[in-house]
Amino acid sequence: AFWFWTYMIVMMLLMLNMLMAIIMDKYTEVKSDAAAHDTIYKQIKDMIMESLQSVSGKRVNMGALIKALEGDGVADELSGEDLADLDDKMTTEQAQKLMEQTQEHVDNELNKGVTMSEAMRMIGWVKIAVQKIGWKLEEILKDEREERDMLQAEDHNVAKRAEDNRLGGLP
Repeated sequence: AFWFWTYMIVMMLLMLNMLMAIIMDKYTEVKSDAAAHDTIYKQIKDMIMESLQSVSGKRVNMGALIKALEGDGVADELSGEDLADLDDKMTTEQAQKLMEQTQEHVDNELNKGVTMSEAMRMIGWVKIAVQKIGWKLEEILKDEREERDMLQAEDHNVAKRAEDNRLGGLP
């Protein structure tokens, strides 16, 4: 009974440890994502300001801008001036600010860290790739050894025939 209960307690602690690792991994992921975004109050303020500026004509509505970007003849890469030319209401300053915000968003996405589970997955793929390279190298080395042995045997046969010829074919 002692060994059974010891085993049960150790397994329970191991499972709890695994559960905590999963929870902490997700917590770290959510926390790092939350740090990269604005607070809810700033988002609400920005939405209200954007709506007011759109109604007053100081700013282009994002829906209209998206429709203009989806149209034909739009280049894959745009400058601030190209973006301002898509809509008559858009100022160059608004286009430049939008370009800067977009670049900042892309940079944040590229520099975002990886979670523990993603890192472990990457390590697993690297390990598999290294194993495949090792197997291929072993195969190449085996082929090289066989080729070397074959050439040495051939050299030995040539040397033996030359010695036989030098001795006049005498055994």
